[in-house]
Amino acid sequence: MGSLTQMGSLRIGQRAEDRSVRIKDFVPLAELSDLVFGGRNVYDDNVFKATKAKILEPLLLHAVKDELAAIRPMTAATDS
Repeated sequence: MGSLTQMGSLRIGQRAEDRSVRIKDFVPLAELSDLVFGGRNVYDDNVFKATKAKILEPLLLHAVKDELAAIRPMTAATDS
């Protein structure tokens, strides 16, 4: 999705006018620096240790290990 919002364009006006604008300049999107990442877990592991669900490939996961290890998850709702 990032490639689309950063480089994609929208046609504006009539086709014959041949006018377009980049999506990121037309739609008010959050900047990457404004995004906040977090996690929820029933255990007190940091987010890197809590990635036992294998949602990300190990190579990708280890590429962001330090960043994930710095995130403490919020307490998850449990069914106990």
